[in-house]
Amino acid sequence: KYSLYVSSSKPEAHAHLTRNGCTIDEDHVYTKATHGYKKLEHLCKIQNRECVAMDDIVLVEDNLSEVKEVVSSKLPAHIIFATWGYNTTAQQREAARLGAQCLRLQDFYDIIRTREL
Repeated sequence: KYSLYVSSSKPEAHAHLTRNGCTIDEDHVYTKATHGYKKLEHLCKIQNRECVAMDDIVLVEDNLSEVKEVVSSKLPAHIIFATWGYNTTAQQREAARLGAQCLRLQDFYDIIRTREL
């Protein structure tokens, strides 16, 4: 069984998700206003809350600078670079070079559908 968390730089993330039909507990939505500014902080807080190993966590991110920070931290989280986000082909290539798995939105949906969340 998997637990789903959302880590966003936007304070209105939960409201946006709810408006778009995504049902998620508000305490599973981490924003810079509620849990710190960096995604790395969010990962560590989720790890502690769920009592899981860092390599059990999958970060789906569309911001190359956040990917670079997680990679440079040497934390063994799995990183999926969301190519459907606001990034360029060059950034996608750089994310792949750093070890992130680059996925299209449809590929990500296919993965989610094959797992129980």
